[in-house]
Amino acid sequence: MLPSTLEETIARRLMEYGKRISHLERLEGGGGGVSPFFHPHDMGISFGGPGLGNYIHVGSGATTGFQCWDLSSAGIESVQTQWQVPLGVTVDDVTVYAAMQTAAGGNIRNRMAFNSMAIGELATNQVLILQTEAVPAVALTIFSFNVVPTITISPGDVLSIHPGRQGTDVADTAAGDMALLGVRINTS
Repeated sequence: MLPSTLEETIARRLMEYGKRISHLERLEGGGGGVSPFFHPHDMGISFGGPGLGNYIHVGSGATTGFQCWDLSSAGIESVQTQWQVPLGVTVDDVTVYAAMQTAAGGNIRNRMAFNSMAIGELATNQVLILQTEAVPAVALTIFSFNVVPTITISPGDVLSIHPGRQGTDVADTAAGDMALLGVRINTS
């Protein structure tokens, strides 16, 4: 049935939004905040040429494993996703989940851009954060690291995050490609 009034349309969309939030809370076990996880399919290319469709293989099966973005050690690459911050929610940090495709220990130079804007405002609230992270010298071992945004992110803002790798930076000493498995926006 099609809604006949603007009010019915708004009410239906608010109910759908509430169902999505309720679903996320069930995934997180409820509690004080909603901390959404963004799978590689929830992200698009932001900078460079990362490859989607590569798998981290588990065991001997060619079709088992985890979807990932392949971030090269020979370039500067990042992907992007966005999320509207619900009312009453504070963004604390972002956890990046990744693995090295080969047994290439050392450091990766992580890049994370944050953009935050309120509806009706210009998108000028942005920052690029570079930080060095030690990675295990064992292939296909999942690791994580957190990035704290240094911009103001308010409830209701549209938050755009751009996780990536600065592979050409001298601080990036890990020779292998990094598999980006996803990101979680941690909230309270």
